[in-house]
Amino acid sequence: MAAEVIGLPIEEILGRTNRELGRPAGLALWESTLRRVLDTGVQAEHGSMHDDGTGKLYVNSRLAPIIDEDGVVSGVLAASRDMTDRRLAEDALEQLERVPTIVSVLFLDLDRFKVVNDSLGHAAGDALLEEVASRLSATVRRGDTIARPGGDEFVVLCENLASDDVIRELAERIESALAVPFVVDGHEVSIGAS
Repeated sequence: MAAEVIGLPIEEILGRTNRELGRPAGLALWESTLRRVLDTGVQAEHGSMHDDGTGKLYVNSRLAPIIDEDGVVSGVLAASRDMTDRRLAEDALEQLERVPTIVSVLFLDLDRFKVVNDSLGHAAGDALLEEVASRLSATVRRGDTIARPGGDEFVVLCENLASDDVIRELAERIESALAVPFVVDGHEVSIGAS
């Protein structure tokens, strides 16, 4: 991760400080956290944001003192973790809180899937699941999210809905799309969804 944040190959980073790498940005805050750990012998955390040229990276570092047998802090162990995905998710949630919107989650459980799986085999069941996913993708809006948590269950996340009527219409379109028989391994299969 350090190579991503700094933008240099790992071989050029090992054993060198930020100052030696010519990276003074944020160095004062990092050094103050480092100094606090060295002076107090107490673990501390440091959060920072970097721009690697392709976008922002958010990094959280935990600094722990290395204490020798005489009880003296002889060094500091730093472990960093990329928090970019978490930070972006938090920002998105904050954005949702600021903008009035309707968010809906549809949970779908396929009817009669077990019968198909048991009578035609698991390969046919897998093919049916792929066809269901394809129909769902063609039915929902472009920005909606479809997930299959497992088995014969699907979840559809719909954000930025104008009204409750939109989700009702979407649920009806999904129900209609899944009511049309599927052809799996040359067999016509009818399922639905609860």
